[in-house]
Amino acid sequence: MQSINDRRLAELNKQVASLQQRQAEQQSTVEQLRRELEQAREQDLNAEAKALQAKPGAERKPKARAPEVERALQAAERDLEIVGRALALAQSDLGKYYARNHETLALKLREVRAERAREVGPGRARRD
Repeated sequence: MQSINDRRLAELNKQVASLQQRQAEQQSTVEQLRRELEQAREQDLNAEAKALQAKPGAERKPKARAPEVERALQAAERDLEIVGRALALAQSDLGKYYARNHETLALKLREVRAERAREVGPGRARRD
């Protein structure tokens, strides 16, 4: 089956799809880091409690892991915001392109459908 041959439209669609994929991946990373942060906080508290139990009055605390994970989470959330904004811009560009080229794209779509109908034969063409 043929499709509308419009290079700019294809580029914009590819860009939007790529950014949507990146956004989904980044969201997954953020969610994973949130889970890790909760676990790190629990582990840090348990480690401090064990250290206090083993040596009451000791001033030395075990090294906390939570601050490191929290920094990674903040960076990931920032990256997610950036990708989200880039996606919004790309979707806006695509919308503007559709608006400016609506008639041309509609004509190309009719041409593709007519060609498809000729290939399939009379009475067998499906309407989209």
